[in-house]
Amino acid sequence: MTRVNAERLRELRAKAVAEGRCQQCRARPAKPRCVTCQHCLDANKDRKKRNVSSGLCKCGRAPAEGTLACASCTEIASKRDQRRRARNIADGVCTTARSHGPVTPGTVVCEACRVRALGYSATNYRQRVDLGLCAYIGCKRNATSALWCPEHHEKTKAYHREYYARKRDEKRTEVSP
Repeated sequence: MTRVNAERLRELRAKAVAEGRCQQCRARPAKPRCVTCQHCLDANKDRKKRNVSSGLCKCGRAPAEGTLACASCTEIASKRDQRRRARNIADGVCTTARSHGPVTPGTVVCEACRVRALGYSATNYRQRVDLGLCAYIGCKRNATSALWCPEHHEKTKAYHREYYARKRDEKRTEVSP
């Protein structure tokens, strides 16, 4: 589509929205508090379902390796989530859902979400350990230690070595009064 055509289409869509018509088909009236008519909303929903059921991304492109969405849709969703999260943090409401209310001091989630996340983490951790899986993410059987698979055991050891070295360096550079 040429630049002129794209600009013309943008103008036509803006005019349709200003007149209360659907921005997609520009023929039917838009739903209340929406810029699209019910017919176009249903058609888009059906198209997305067909694409996903045939193994494609909802937009119709091939999904990225190991995901259900293409790289473009993943990037768009990520940016949208970042904007939503930043807006919720600025407003002082739970980043999980605005309707949950104010955040717990020192966190970015409400008390209910904080407690649920703590319980979920502890429960999953305990289940993985009880099943003899790696406590890190449940990937493999434990072999090196009582909790982690060899790969994650090394990863955890390396992290702790780096963490304590950093703390030691901070303490050395700290000026005592």
